[in-house]
Amino acid sequence: MVDSGSEYTVNYVKDDSQTQTTAYTVKYTIEDVEQKDDGFTVSDTAWINDDPAKIAIAEGGIPAPADKYTGYKLDPDNPAYPAAGTMVDSGSEYTVNYVKDDEQTHEVSYTVEYYKDGVLAETDAEVKESGWIGDAVEVKVKEVNTTDKFVGYKFKETDPTEVPGQYSIEAFGENLTNVIKVYYVKRTDLSYKVNYWDKDTNELISSVTPNPKTVENQTFEAVIKAEDEKIDIAGYKYDSVDKDTLTIGLEKNELNFYYTKTRHTLTIHYVFADGSTAHEDYVGTYDAGETYNVPSPVIPGYWTIKTTVAGMMPDKDETVEVTYFTRGGGGEEEPEKKPEENPKTPPREVTTLLDYPTPLGLNNVFMNVGDCFE
Repeated sequence: MVDSGSEYTVNYVKDDSQTQTTAYTVKYTIEDVEQKDDGFTVSDTAWINDDPAKIAIAEGGIPAPADKYTGYKLDPDNPAYPAAGTMVDSGSEYTVNYVKDDEQTHEVSYTVEYYKDGVLAETDAEVKESGWIGDAVEVKVKEVNTTDKFVGYKFKETDPTEVPGQYSIEAFGENLTNVIKVYYVKRTDLSYKVNYWDKDTNELISSVTPNPKTVENQTFEAVIKAEDEKIDIAGYKYDSVDKDTLTIGLEKNELNFYYTKTRHTLTIHYVFADGSTAHEDYVGTYDAGETYNVPSPVIPGYWTIKTTVAGMMPDKDETVEVTYFTRGGGGEEEPEKKPEENPKTPPREVTTLLDYPTPLGLNNVFMNVGDCFE
């Protein structure tokens, strides 16, 4: 029992264990198109009677990395975002928008390398195309020289085997550099000519076959030694060549050799039967193969079978001996001259030794004699 009029107060105190869920959401958009897989929600709790309920921005604040999306940058019109620890109303949403960044590009390029006998000789300027990284980019391949890039060389092959018409990269692809290699090798279908000249007549020597001589299947820039083409020619001796070496080019590949006819000495000794000198020697020079015809001198009181020394000069010096005999009085007998049939008719020219008896000790000899007797 209590007195009438009693008052009793029931006091309540805040019960922090009684809470409500609070949250804020971060969304990411590219040119205002939400990237749903990238957004997130940060949750917490607040006292159940907080109104509006608040939530603190998490450590790190609202994430807004500049390079979150390749090819895009933060929208300069994005608002300022609350810093970490800032109390914001539960249910707040923050949108981080990105816009196209034209400065983010990628490129595709190619270069052409030219090789001579496997050694890099020349590189063309790089050809390239670039564009925004979010677009596909293509570069057209210009003409590649596979015919006559280098003088004296011929095309062999390319790497890759088939040169493409273009190179490309897909959107957001990495930079791509391509190399086209073009291989050339020295030509081996060239030739050179060798001429063998008579230096005195400036004519090709007919006894050499073939003349000129052509040597096929020569390699460009090969060096030919003249001494390897020098030959011996019967009746001639080597004089000179226009060059010691010949470097094979595309035209006028020639070696010119000059020869002179071989000169030999013909010596004729004129002697008596006892071996003593009958007359001054005859000494003459002739080309090999040249004919000679030398009348023997007339020596009063003597005669000789070889009234004329004739023949063809061999490819060497030659010596001939002409012997003189006394007319009567011992020694070889002089062939008897036939009497004239008509004193008014000039003596008949004696042409062969058949008109005379063969001198003692000699065989029959056939030679032109002529009228040599007085």
